[in-house]
Amino acid sequence: MKDALRTLAGCPVWAESLEIQQETVRAFHRRCASILGGSCGLRPLEERLLLSERNLFSTLFIAAAKSLGLSDAKVRFYAMVNQCIRALVTGCDNLLDDEYKEVIPFDLPGDGTRFRSVLMVMTADRVLSELAAKMMHEGRFSLAQANRLMRTAVRVLMPSGLEEHEEESGAARTVPTPEAICDDVHYRKTGLLFEAPLSLIEEMGDAYAGQTRCAREALSGLGLACQALDDIKDIARDLQRGQHNAVVSYAYYGESTAERDLLLSFLRPGAGALPSPEHVAAGLITARSRTFAHAVQLFDEAETMLCTAIPGFEKEHAVALTGAIRGTLGFDPDPVWRHAAKQEILV
Repeated sequence: MKDALRTLAGCPVWAESLEIQQETVRAFHRRCASILGGSCGLRPLEERLLLSERNLFSTLFIAAAKSLGLSDAKVRFYAMVNQCIRALVTGCDNLLDDEYKEVIPFDLPGDGTRFRSVLMVMTADRVLSELAAKMMHEGRFSLAQANRLMRTAVRVLMPSGLEEHEEESGAARTVPTPEAICDDVHYRKTGLLFEAPLSLIEEMGDAYAGQTRCAREALSGLGLACQALDDIKDIARDLQRGQHNAVVSYAYYGESTAERDLLLSFLRPGAGALPSPEHVAAGLITARSRTFAHAVQLFDEAETMLCTAIPGFEKEHAVALTGAIRGTLGFDPDPVWRHAAKQEILV
């Protein structure tokens, strides 16, 4: 991943966008500390939270916003809005997935995580509200614009939450086709989230759909690719929780009778012993390979669109970005990636 990050650092538009994101993270930390006051302290901001690999997507969103010709002030404003959305999404994901990823470093005793996630959502929402109020106070926003910002932030996040709700409510008892997984389930769960920063800029009247179309498609494609890789990692967990998973879909509708039978022994148990989700996941080799190949195709398409959408972002930078993203997800960013995908071998 180090080579990929060095290549990205050599791209002027990336370096400028990363600097804005780092300033945004610092300012967001200060805003959170001010809002919480003495009720809950924050740990000092660690330098590792400013690293490029910790801010790949946020930096990319800023680069995409810069490509729209927005003023520097507008770019920085939307960078802060996106940081708020990042915290909102992470806090909700933590609660839905029973995990904890940190965006706001609360200084709380003990190792409990649920309230930290709730507090993350509460704090980020308040930062966003105060940001809108500040824009009104400075005469840069009307009341209608401030209200539109808050409502739009909810609206662009809603499809992902509704998809999660459907799965929790039992929709995953059926197995969608691989096409439906990508075009509907993954698109609502993740693709739209990656589009959200540009959707919000459109909704606020600072860009129109024709300007953002290519960048939105690239960002959405990256989101879909990342979700496919997540599905490969989470087969057993998703089987256990009854959640949609691309690998499961490829196995259910694929050509391998052995893999489909293994999957059905878990989904529709008979009189015999129920196999563990880990055992089923380990046996879905062909389905994992198909999902892996699909992710690579999505990354390839996103790379091409990013080079078109963002001036100064060349093919080498796009390839480095997707390599770094795969590295953060735990997949080898080595060039063997594409060859492996063509051979449909999971590395």
